[in-house]
This record gives sequence, structure tokens and C-alpha cells, in this order.
Amino acid sequence: TALNVSLSEQLTKLTLPEVLTRKAGLLNLSVYVNRIKMDSAVLQLTPMATQQPLPEMYTGPRFLIAGGTDEAMMVATPLDSLDNPLPPNTLVNFKVRGKNTVYAEPRATTHLFSYYTFKSSTQTGIMTGHMQCLNSSSPDFDFFIKPSAPQDFTITLDRMHDESDGQHLISVITGQIKDSLDNNIVDGTAVRFKIESDNEEFYQGSNPTINGIARVEFPFPAKPEKWSILAYIPGYSESNVLEIDFSNSLLGMPIKFAEQNRKISIGPLKTIFGNRVSDGTQIIVQLQKAKKESQFIATTRLGWASLDLSAANVPDGVYNIIFNSNGLKQIKKNVKVGS
Repeated sequence: TALNVSLSEQLTKLTLPEVLTRKAGLLNLSVYVNRIKMDSAVLQLTPMATQQPLPEMYTGPRFLIAGGTDEAMMVATPLDSLDNPLPPNTLVNFKVRGKNTVYAEPRATTHLFSYYTFKSSTQTGIMTGHMQCLNSSSPDFDFFIKPSAPQDFTITLDRMHDESDGQHLISVITGQIKDSLDNNIVDGTAVRFKIESDNEEFYQGSNPTINGIARVEFPFPAKPEKWSILAYIPGYSESNVLEIDFSNSLLGMPIKFAEQNRKISIGPLKTIFGNRVSDGTQIIVQLQKAKKESQFIATTRLGWASLDLSAANVPDGVYNIIFNSNGLKQIKKNVKVGS
């Protein structure tokens, strides 16, 4: 940048343009008279450290695993009001606060910046860090401490009764699932539930955790069964195994035949509580004759079910008829059907 200056007897003062004084560093100055270089100098422009600095701060990673195995870093670059880094060895005070944890340490700048590393706390939650330099402070930065891997856990049951009525629901509930440091695992962690019956049938369900607890519901079986229940978090942990039994839910199965035993009336079917079974309860009817077998399904309405053994489907003859519903079985032997 060239500056035109009028000389009287002696040049005693030179005012530099503001654009040349905004950045700290070296400024080369040369004096020319009639295009002849008369003198030169090097000016050292220093940051305005006496004024309020404008600190810049960089942090990461912001998400850590509890237990002290993960580390985070805070990097601070203190600047003056013109965006110039402050001189080396400028003192920066770092501070990190968490649950029952406070870290504080001063660090001097080298190569224009200063940094500080710290370990994650043993408790989940938020750790907050900030820096202070001279009479200025940075904003607070949050570090989120997440729980470590879930540990094995327990499950319990909640059911109204143990009868296999096929109507009510059974709840399987985990205890609070925690990591190795006794922190609840992250909300939304998927817990899977697996049921295996003694009839080699399988049922599965899944639900996320809330406050470390997951809960899932299954319908009661429609026949007596024995269940083995296990819950697990894939790749991490599992629960104890619960063994439960479901008993027969029917009090009895009244059966009446009419019209040459081709009309069958079944009911009323009642549970052990005295109420009629729900509509749609199935009754499996098997007709056996010699080595042949036919099967029909009747469904209840208001506790009753009926079946019409038409001649087209059931030829005249003597049969053993087996009735099966909700695990309750009745056998009528040598029933003559037709004329």
C-alpha cells in the first residue's frame, strides 16, 4: 500500500490506515523520496490482549460411554476483538462439571491454541465444559454420557389366573436393566421376548425400554400348555427363564344328539368362573370309523355350538366321536349315525 505524505522540514508522525492495523504480525515500512528509497523498518503489530478477548472453542466427541474409557477434548483459541490470536503462553482455564464431578485446570496456549482432555464419568447424564481466558468466558458445551453395555436381568409375570381361556392377556415385565456401573440402559433399547410351549409352538414379541424397563403382553393360550419364557437384548444380555403352566378353563362340555344323531348340540360351555365362553371358541369334532377319520369344527355363540352331520359328508354307520375344546376332551363311543 502506497501512502502519499507531504513533507515540511521533518517527518515526525505517520498515521497508518486502519485496514493495515487490523491483523497482528509483521508490517514492512519503506520511505521513498522522489522514488529513491531513503529508509525502511519492520513494525510488530501485537494483538490487543488488554481488551476483552473473543474465545473460540471446539469440542468432541459430544457422546461418550460411561466408565472412564471414553475421552473428550476441548480446544480453545483465544482471539482479540479483531480476530487475532493472543500471544503464546496466554493462560486458558478449562472447567468441566458433571454429577459429583468437577475438573478444572489452567493450560497455556502454544501454536495459537490450548487444549484439555478428560474422561467420561461413571454416571450417565450431561457433563458441561467451558473455558475462561482473561476476563471472558466461552459458552457452555454439553457432553452426553451414555450407559455402557446392558447386563443380564430378570423377568416377572403378571396374569389374572392360570386357566387357558384364550381371552385374557399375560404381561411379561423386565426388572430395571442396567449397565455394569448400575446406570439404566438407554430408553428405546429393544428387548425381545421368546416363548416356547411344550407343544413345540413358538411366540415372540418385542418392546423398547422406558427407564430401563420393558413390558410385553401375550394372549392366553386356548388350551392347557406349559411355557418357557426368555427375554434378551440381541448380542448383549438375557434374562432368567420362567416356566409357567396353563390349566384347563372349561367346567364341562354338555353334548346332546338328535335326528338320528346327525344334529349335535354342545353347551352351554362355561369357564371355571361360571361365565360362558367367548363367541368364536372352537370345538373340534372328530369322527372315527375303522381306519377312516373325518374332522369338523364348530364355533360357539353365547356359549352354544351346533353341528349338522349331513349324509353327504357322513355316511350312515357307527362312529367314535371325539370332542375337544380348550384342552377338555370327551369321547362318545359307538354312536350310530343315520338309519
